[in-house]
Amino acid sequence: MDQIKIGNYISEKRKAAGLTQEQLAEKLGKSGKSVSKWERGVCLPDVSVYTELCDILGITLNEFFAGEDIKPIDVPARSEKNLLGVATEGENRSGRFKKIAIAITAVALGLAAALGFVMIKEGYFLSNYLKSLDYNTKEGKMAVMLSDGYPAIYQFHVDKKYTYAEVSIHKYVDGVERKISGGDLRHFIEGEKHEGTVALIPNTLSSNELKLILATNESRIETGMDIESELPEYYEDYSTSFTWQSKGIIKAKTNEEIPLGILYVSNDESDIFPGVAESSESIEDTIRGIKDAGIDYAFLFTVRFGID
Repeated sequence: MDQIKIGNYISEKRKAAGLTQEQLAEKLGKSGKSVSKWERGVCLPDVSVYTELCDILGITLNEFFAGEDIKPIDVPARSEKNLLGVATEGENRSGRFKKIAIAITAVALGLAAALGFVMIKEGYFLSNYLKSLDYNTKEGKMAVMLSDGYPAIYQFHVDKKYTYAEVSIHKYVDGVERKISGGDLRHFIEGEKHEGTVALIPNTLSSNELKLILATNESRIETGMDIESELPEYYEDYSTSFTWQSKGIIKAKTNEEIPLGILYVSNDESDIFPGVAESSESIEDTIRGIKDAGIDYAFLFTVRFGID
């Protein structure tokens, strides 16, 4: 996110609203110095004031993150770009922490054991892995505010031996796999080290669609799944539940599918949706959980890193 651009946008909208920095600060329960720092791009406001700040300035949250007015027709694309930007920002902050940790270790060897434990836990020494976005962090809270529900967002880091990443959709009816859509979302990757983002963004409240995005710093591809088109006609009033892999660090192995999230669908609101995807790294365990749950329809989303 461009803090300078966002700061200039806050300043522009504040002036357009006829407010001084002190007046805006008072409305938000902050100091005038805080508003000054925001407008100079020194830092961003705290997540807790985003909604109120946008209301006062007469802008949307997506416009706030974009640092400019957005035409209605461009809102979906900018929203997705902002979501990916939030995930990248979290990884950048982790990268800065890694450099600081290494520097501290070089100066004070006594801290090496403690810092090593933290770095191992955070996945710094892993070469092939995905890291899910933590919704308790600043970036996680922003992602929830930007989306229709909770998106499943993962940053991936894999070796140069891999030539592509591929997202697939498995459809289960009464616990039995009936259909698989794979290869439609395959992204070829190059270079010494591959880094990017896989995002599953449910829009079940507004459009009954789930969008899948696979992106690197150079490019991105996406596809969507229309939930209603995958269900029988008599499913007029149905309920959905989306769960995702939330273990934090997930090891990636060559050509092995990794379960990322599951969308459950039922026409019986009394059904209890299990959190199968929340704990299991094994696709076999995930499929077993789907069968045992007895859910009418389930859509499993996976990613794998392959070599051509």
